[in-house]
Amino acid sequence: MNSVFNAAENRASLERAYINYTRAGIKVRGLITTNPHNPLGHYYSTEALLEIARFCNKHSIHMISDEIYAHSTYANEQFPNATTFNSILSLDLSEIIDQNLVHVLYGMSKDYGASGLRVGVLQSRNKNLTEAVSAINLLSWPSFMVQDMWARVLEDTAFLQYFFRTYSERLTKSYSHVRGYMEDHGIEYFRGTNAGLFVWARILPYPEDNGTDEYSKLKERFLEICLGNGVNIADGDSFIPDNPENGWFRITFSYDEDRLSVGLERLTRSLRQIKIEMLS
Repeated sequence: MNSVFNAAENRASLERAYINYTRAGIKVRGLITTNPHNPLGHYYSTEALLEIARFCNKHSIHMISDEIYAHSTYANEQFPNATTFNSILSLDLSEIIDQNLVHVLYGMSKDYGASGLRVGVLQSRNKNLTEAVSAINLLSWPSFMVQDMWARVLEDTAFLQYFFRTYSERLTKSYSHVRGYMEDHGIEYFRGTNAGLFVWARILPYPEDNGTDEYSKLKERFLEICLGNGVNIADGDSFIPDNPENGWFRITFSYDEDRLSVGLERLTRSLRQIKIEMLS
């Protein structure tokens, strides 16, 4: 899984994908990166981002950087020197890629915990794109009250420093809690995280040679049990994972300790139930 963050390996993977899609008659027009990665919770290095930009420029592909979790960062004592956030807006791409191909997405939903306000930002120098989006946006314009509120927040430097410091401290505490759970229960998980609100974990390992259909049935039943027990986890297959093994899920941990403990207890109960059903 770490290969996705290696500049050279990621570039080679992108080139292979481009060739395969082209041979299949599919026109590749854009590449979207989520930085930090969702669901692995790891930032891309500067060199990895530059290689993606070089790839996009070579094939005249739009480079779209979704940075919605940019400030959702925390300390991981297992990786004290983990990569930190670099927006593509902070990089000098002038000699690397046509600036009309570079676009950045951001919003209040994740870093500010304000998904209900439905306000976001598209930054682009592509005049054709911004004019097209502006026309569409007339049908879903966020209220001026919301725009003014967010502007005031962004202009309050002292508040932002306090807010993101507190946010990071709370995420660190919650991540430590869920990581301890994984360790105590012998659950495989991606360890190189320091960003985002989730852990990528192989909660329901299932032998590959038992068949995809059988696993699909087992997974659906497991998710049904989880919902019945009042805990919601994200089906790993929804993220089109690079790792081929069955059983991966995304667990969101951005809750206070009491709620997180209740959720993990319900997850334990669900795992116990599915194992009993598998043996019966």
